[in-house]
Amino acid sequence: MLSLMLLGICMYSTANALNTVRIPTHRKRMPHESTLTLQHEMLPRNEWVTWGAYFVSLHVGTPPQRLELLVDTGSSDVWLPDAVSDNCRGNMCAGGSFDRSLSQTFSWMGLRQPFSIKYNDGSSAHGLYANDTVALGKSALTDFNFGLCPRVDMSFGQPGPQYGVLGLGRHEVQSGVCKKDAECKRGVIVPTLNDALLSAGYIGSRSYSLSVDDNESQTGHILFGGIDRSKFSGQLITLSTMPIQSGPWKGQRIQQEVRLTRIASNVDGETRYHECPELPSPAIIDTGVSGIKFPYYAEHIVQALLETMPVLRKTSAKLGRGPLAFCSNANANFSVIFTLADSSGLTGRTASITVPFGELLYPLYELHKYKAGRNNSRVVMQDGKALCRIKLYAQNATRSADLRFGLGLPFFQSAYVHHNLDQNTISFAKPAYNNKPADIVAVGPGPVPKLIGTG
Repeated sequence: MLSLMLLGICMYSTANALNTVRIPTHRKRMPHESTLTLQHEMLPRNEWVTWGAYFVSLHVGTPPQRLELLVDTGSSDVWLPDAVSDNCRGNMCAGGSFDRSLSQTFSWMGLRQPFSIKYNDGSSAHGLYANDTVALGKSALTDFNFGLCPRVDMSFGQPGPQYGVLGLGRHEVQSGVCKKDAECKRGVIVPTLNDALLSAGYIGSRSYSLSVDDNESQTGHILFGGIDRSKFSGQLITLSTMPIQSGPWKGQRIQQEVRLTRIASNVDGETRYHECPELPSPAIIDTGVSGIKFPYYAEHIVQALLETMPVLRKTSAKLGRGPLAFCSNANANFSVIFTLADSSGLTGRTASITVPFGELLYPLYELHKYKAGRNNSRVVMQDGKALCRIKLYAQNATRSADLRFGLGLPFFQSAYVHHNLDQNTISFAKPAYNNKPADIVAVGPGPVPKLIGTG
């Protein structure tokens, strides 16, 4: 018989009356592209970068140890770098590591199956399942299950910072252990973070929203179990996710995918629509994707978009593959518009999200100069100007190629997004960048409420 690991609850303060948990996020992408100059080419001594990912701080163990974890909506596992890792002993675990010997509440989960995960970009982590107290802000969970990993490679085999991951997806897409009754028998389902927060009574539904507070300082929030109307304007449009098309999960809506029906660009106020016979196609809404990823069959759209961007035509081969631009062009009058639709195609509901050129840029760093204990990474310069990578690309046509579009970090920076795992929906709205007081509506069982933003 399938068993579910029960989670205890330790309340550091009175639970939020709104049944929501709100924690700040920050991006590891410093300094901001629009401010990059020759004088700002060196990162601050204690700063470190990834490809612009969202991070949250949490505390694990008794007494608590602080770690920074990457937020990933496309996976479901929570795992931490183990302090015994060779990477961490070399002070390369920039987001912190967990020393189990210092925690009075730590225990191994006792599963025969080890923890092991490999992401689509080639990064990976390997270890064992463990339990301990995990606190997010003022909310804490006892006996929370996570992977503790002595083998960590989050920089693709290159010198660079190492960090753990906070997966926010459904348990069906976890890396291992049991996914459903038919496979488990006497096994164990490892609860996800959303499962744990719901079981503990902190939230009324397995849902969360991602918002950006300030686009310059790169800060924002995750709101579990609610929607913050102050962080968007206009109507919040809710779309059902797409069912899996093949395999053992065929027909199940377990991925964060919606229908992409149209792609357009706007250059100097003129809109152009880009045709693709394969549209509508599935698009995964995923903070774990560093840019905007096109399947190979839409490469012609990528080329058409690049032709209208301020792309550098002559750069050194040493800078690697992929289009480059001067970071100072972040405010160029160019944007890409993605139109998304309800997966049923019957409701007529659509949401259009505009991604400006500046959100497609990421500073090009000399990460090979990243050293243990300090960061010597410099922004690569050309003609006295900082260079940025344009995070818009098409996959190669291979037998195992992903046929989905990937709407990653530039998309999240350009939208207010609410994921509801219970209802199998994702909601979108135009973001409002502000520091207004929160205007939170708790989301309980049942459909996502129809809301108008106050931002």
